[in-house]
Amino acid sequence: MAETPLRQSPLGQFISENRNPVPTREDGVILTEIAFLGYINLRGNPREKGFLKAVEKTLGVDLPLKPNTRSVANKVNILWLGPDEWLLITPSDQETHLSQTLGNSLSQIHASVTDITGGQTLLKLSGQSSAKLIAKGCSLDLHPRVFGSDQCAQTLLAKTPIVIWKPDGTSSYNIIVRRTYADYLAYWLKDAGYEYGLTLLPESSA
Repeated sequence: MAETPLRQSPLGQFISENRNPVPTREDGVILTEIAFLGYINLRGNPREKGFLKAVEKTLGVDLPLKPNTRSVANKVNILWLGPDEWLLITPSDQETHLSQTLGNSLSQIHASVTDITGGQTLLKLSGQSSAKLIAKGCSLDLHPRVFGSDQCAQTLLAKTPIVIWKPDGTSSYNIIVRRTYADYLAYWLKDAGYEYGLTLLPESSA
């Protein structure tokens, strides 16, 4: 009988080889991979009322229509990526059901629902110096007056394309990166975060 292959996250080996048992500094930065979340790319015309109503009925919340904003419903983060594009981040193993449900709801509407789960992972940076570390390789202004918890952005970090947002009520930042770039970005963060006492911990909840 064939054995079921074990899932391994893009950074599972990197973190296991470099992890720290405890944070090294109180004002430092903690890097954690939040692996195996679901990612769905949604495309559609926001000026078409049928599209908005179908999505709202499925998700239980209005799509964010203002540029670079985020909404949350039923543990699903909905990030604005463009005038007709959104990224949905679901809890682990819920992406298939949601993409099918959305696809059925939009079957009579010009729209697309694409499960892109296999190609993404999420890095969580937490700690007092997180914004300082990100600023080393990113030109985005992360000051709370400019970049709040209801906002998101596509940008570059160490020349790597990412999507970033700040979870509600925290000093953390969630960074979505393509699987092919994850290892490079993790090594860059490890090196750039040395002065802040960067700590790598195993997977935790988002």
